[in-house]
Amino acid sequence: MVLDALAPLGRAVSATDAHSEEIIDRLADRTLDIGLVVPVPHPSGIAVAPFRADPMICVAHPEHPLARHTELRVASLAEAAIACTAWGPGAERFLTLLRAVPIPAHRLHTVSPAETAAALARRRSHVGVLPRVTVASDLAAGTLVELPVSDLPDWSLTLALAYRAAEASSPPVHALRGHLLA
Repeated sequence: MVLDALAPLGRAVSATDAHSEEIIDRLADRTLDIGLVVPVPHPSGIAVAPFRADPMICVAHPEHPLARHTELRVASLAEAAIACTAWGPGAERFLTLLRAVPIPAHRLHTVSPAETAAALARRRSHVGVLPRVTVASDLAAGTLVELPVSDLPDWSLTLALAYRAAEASSPPVHALRGHLLA
């Protein structure tokens, strides 16, 4: 979505994956122009504009044993290896529920980025717990299925556009604000 919004500007774009705190630091030291972050503390010269709250879901390969169930509970997930993107509010509640089952430590993997959890789920070796946007195309294609976990905590990951506030009217920031915040 970022590349699509910036394409009409005819500018070179370089993308890097980093934690939100690092992106904020790189914006502050001017080694980065724009970032997508989860809202984190930031200096006053940096603007952080939330644009999307994406629900966290549980997914598995369609042939995974848990994919056959019509209803699951968090406790049911302890039967499987889990790759969890443990970000945002709700993550600790989910992990607490899972550890209370208990789940053996060797079957619970907190991973980043979320694509790692998706890749492990595609390989049939793990249940993935991650933002829906990460696997939207997999869900549409049927390469992964959402597991019906009835007691999954209400948990979403908010994404935000981060940029230097003084550059709010620059063409790239203006294009992204129009595309993402509209």
